[in-house]
Amino acid sequence: MRILDNNIPVDIAPGSRLASGINGIGAIPLAGYSPNSNGVPRRRKFPYFALVYTVSGSGYYEDDLGRREALSPGDLITLFPDVGHIFGPQPGCEWGETFIGFIGPLFQVWRDAGLLIPERAINHLEPVEWWTTRFGQMIKPGANLQEELNRMMLLQLLLSDIFGRREGMIQNQERMDWIERASESIRTQADRPFSGSEISNSLNTDYDAFRKRYTRLVGESPRRTHTRQQFELACRLLEQYSVQETADRLGFCDPFHFAHRFHQCVGMWPSEYKRRIG
Repeated sequence: MRILDNNIPVDIAPGSRLASGINGIGAIPLAGYSPNSNGVPRRRKFPYFALVYTVSGSGYYEDDLGRREALSPGDLITLFPDVGHIFGPQPGCEWGETFIGFIGPLFQVWRDAGLLIPERAINHLEPVEWWTTRFGQMIKPGANLQEELNRMMLLQLLLSDIFGRREGMIQNQERMDWIERASESIRTQADRPFSGSEISNSLNTDYDAFRKRYTRLVGESPRRTHTRQQFELACRLLEQYSVQETADRLGFCDPFHFAHRFHQCVGMWPSEYKRRIG
């Protein structure tokens, strides 16, 4: 395999120590900083993983998956061994980058775990100066086995800080989106009796799984949320309608049952509430 180490061609024989890395787990065959790089001006596939961090200027990135991105300082490209790509400065612009190539079974584990994903090849990291320093810690090859092990450890920490954080942010956003959809489904039932199956069906899950997840994330059961929202609506309706009309609008067949539930939830009878609001 032929790579560029600080822009100097280097051959890596399959099965060599450089290809398999330290104790067969992995290696960093190239790393460097270029204040005025041409990037990769012709589409190609690298024989390893690589991180390319945009330090200055403006550029572009394209790959075989159909992604095309404009790049600016702070943008990070993740390159994969089996995905063809091309990147570099925009016409007439300069491009500064720092880069790390890595190879070996250890990094395939990251990919198998879903942390290195070709469909998420572009990320953004700031502040640029701080992240440039982080990358710079791995540019110089280790003079001995201990130093090279330390270099590998720094790379693992870097990957964890980049992709572990990103996955945490994605998962948190997914949780927030799910809570919002669930809450909206409950909210649409505020004017009628609670139907757990209708809500869970709208979220493509069974009610027991929905109830457990909702309670864990929100801190109260779906039914309790429905009851709270229903009687918040009842209070607003009582500003305009009679107790009988409010009970009818909320799906209560019996106004006396409505009044009893209102008293349990609000702490006063509906008639008393209407007197207080005038």
